[in-house]
Amino acid sequence: MRAADPDLVADLVLHHFSTLPPKRKPQVRDNGLHEWVPLSGIVAEQDGVLACLSLATGMKCLPASKLPFAKGNALHDWHAEVLAIRAFNRHLLNECRAVLTGTFSSSLIRRRTSSELSPESPQPFAVRDGVALHI
Repeated sequence: MRAADPDLVADLVLHHFSTLPPKRKPQVRDNGLHEWVPLSGIVAEQDGVLACLSLATGMKCLPASKLPFAKGNALHDWHAEVLAIRAFNRHLLNECRAVLTGTFSSSLIRRRTSSELSPESPQPFAVRDGVALHI
């Protein structure tokens, strides 16, 4: 399988970002300076068709000195790529749940056959053959 053009992948993520509401997007400040923010996304490619599955912005980490006070209720790393991966994981879990309940046939994931399962590899799902993922 030939990899997608990286510019097309980036353009798709930027397009989806542009459709989001302006709240919390970079603005032009009163002094004319443009704000910026790192953006990351995960795109699936199948049969030459690209689909943006997740995207996120972010650029911070919770300081180590604040972790003891978080009590598990704070996100330590909210860099754009970490958040995009977390959103993608959520998407995958939703797809798995839908496949399990029989309400959905996913073009992204499939149930593994019993012959594919083993004690060393017990995962019940796999990304479908022919699907490439890009970040």
